[in-house]
Amino acid sequence: MTNQYKKSALIILAAVLGGCSFMPKYERPAAPVPAAWPDSVKLKTTTGLALTDWQNYFPDPRLQALIAAALENNRDLRIATARIAEARAQYGIQQADRFPNVNLTANRSASRVPPGVSFPGSPQYNLLQYDVGVNLVSYELDFWGRVSSLNMFAKASYFATESAQRAFRLSLIADVADAYLSLLEMTERARLADATVKARTETRELVARRHEAGLSSDSDWLQEEGAYQAALADLANLEQQQAAAANLLDLLLGQSMAGIKDLPAGRSLAEQGINSDLFSGLPAEVLLRRPDVLAAEQQLIAANANIGAARAAFLPRISLTGSVGTASPSLSGLFSPGSGAWSFEPLISLPL
Repeated sequence: MTNQYKKSALIILAAVLGGCSFMPKYERPAAPVPAAWPDSVKLKTTTGLALTDWQNYFPDPRLQALIAAALENNRDLRIATARIAEARAQYGIQQADRFPNVNLTANRSASRVPPGVSFPGSPQYNLLQYDVGVNLVSYELDFWGRVSSLNMFAKASYFATESAQRAFRLSLIADVADAYLSLLEMTERARLADATVKARTETRELVARRHEAGLSSDSDWLQEEGAYQAALADLANLEQQQAAAANLLDLLLGQSMAGIKDLPAGRSLAEQGINSDLFSGLPAEVLLRRPDVLAAEQQLIAANANIGAARAAFLPRISLTGSVGTASPSLSGLFSPGSGAWSFEPLISLPL
């Protein structure tokens, strides 16, 4: 075989194996952010941005225990995590379609044909057959890149689901911290409001005695009564907000906070000491590290791959089905000389 024929054979083989693709070339949209980090902040951007370091942000041991409980028990987070496994399995199934599906089969079949069924006057006969073979089950030649586009779609969808789960996890951590800090705030404000009500009660009693003795006017009494009722209303409003914050925290935890065993003591609101390495002047390019932004980009890549699969669906699909093995009317002659059998069934389908 000459070199020219060899080159032609290699080109044809590459075309058969690789095919072409109608998937548009993906280009990341230009973001209105600085192209490079400013020199003054390059050494500061590597700290405080890891999702797994949330314990360093919230030193309160009680808040850490609540966040850990939410990450373990929150039902929505469990659903998001299960979707990752589902997307990973779908990607594995789609990736397997790029390779031939080969099965090893062994079969024994027996049949009886009554007299006169095959043709008038035909005798009765029994048919017994043994088969052993290797089957190629409907392998599609990916000439137009349909299968590879679907594989890219499944892969990008898997990455998008994973990033979405990370985004939800980060959001859950922030929501638990916000609900806990709101509960502390409402608790401390309710404590102050309760002290105010007690002080207003004593002042109200004092003004009432002075009013009975004629030492204060009706206006003084009514003014103090109004201040007392306003303090009661503020206390009731803060207690309602405190209960709402506690209910929200229980919802985020996936269980009642009172049901958590060995919950450590917490710090006051002023002693939280929340750490943060974020600072003014941080370039907007850091937004590209956000899991929700990464998930949105992977969804865009998946949609781009789906376009290629949709375009290729308008073109003919070529599938190969075949088998090779042995067949014999008796088990003893299954592998004897001359018992070889094979079949080959190419199929071309064109959507109308």
